[in-house]
Amino acid sequence: MQYIQRLADPTIAPSYPLPVEGAAHWQIAASGTWELEMRLPTIPAGHIIVPSLALLDDGKSDAGWLATLHHEFEYPLQSVPATAAAPALPDGAKAASRHIDCWHSEQTLESTRCVFTVLGSAQPERYLATLSVRPVEIQTPQLAPIDVLVDVPATLSQHAADAAIRQRICSPTALTMALSAYPTAPVWEDTIAACYDAATRAYGVWPLAIRWAARHGVVAAVEVFQDWQAPMACLSAGVPLVCSIDYDSGKLTNAPMARTGGHLVVLYGVEGNEVLVKDPAGADRSDVTRRYDRSEFGEAWLSRRGAAYIFARQQNAAGS
Repeated sequence: MQYIQRLADPTIAPSYPLPVEGAAHWQIAASGTWELEMRLPTIPAGHIIVPSLALLDDGKSDAGWLATLHHEFEYPLQSVPATAAAPALPDGAKAASRHIDCWHSEQTLESTRCVFTVLGSAQPERYLATLSVRPVEIQTPQLAPIDVLVDVPATLSQHAADAAIRQRICSPTALTMALSAYPTAPVWEDTIAACYDAATRAYGVWPLAIRWAARHGVVAAVEVFQDWQAPMACLSAGVPLVCSIDYDSGKLTNAPMARTGGHLVVLYGVEGNEVLVKDPAGADRSDVTRRYDRSEFGEAWLSRRGAAYIFARQQNAAGS
């Protein structure tokens, strides 16, 4: 199955390149925090569930948030941002497994809901909340021939950073490239620092990338796709995607890394049988712009998880 729910306030919804259902119904909790509940359909085992929240409220965007999956037990993820890992689960909590920024269903989940808790006293006013679900692994869908190109001004290699971190910063490097077209584009070094997660000591935690984009006035979300329809809609709207890929040795021809268990790249176009990618693993700036076979790239991206960062259109873009 595939499921997606998107909720945003009326000032944000028109700029997002994918359909938004409507506004969220925020409720104040006994603790004084604000909560948003999203109910899920029945989810079979072997699915990934990804929550995403962008807060663009002026003066309130520093508020953190927490996503919790409610089934027979509660499955909280670590807060965003986090200074410690999420609390241990009870012994009987076996229906889902927690990962840094998502859940996997380990058995069929029924009567399940996701609750977003904003860790601040102000009700969110400018926001985008999404919840997306798909099988963890699928057969790779084919992409019909189509040509589309998005302008991505910046070209950055993660190898230009200090040797101690250069192998770990594909996410903030790809994020910086994707945001470089926006008037409020952040500085690469600042993005690296903002994407560092103290709880896991990693730079690739998805919600921190979305939070940093919001800090610069760009609404964004993490979603998981299982075909090319929504990604092509984003590209056609002028929006690049930061795609999470993994592949075995020799499975992505012309890639700077022979294999990877997890890497983020900027997808900015399709031309015939090739996809156009900014791959931050290139040895230097001249080595970052790549063309990959679209079938091989689809296998590396969509066959497992299919996660991507999606960004709002610029305000002067058509339809925004």
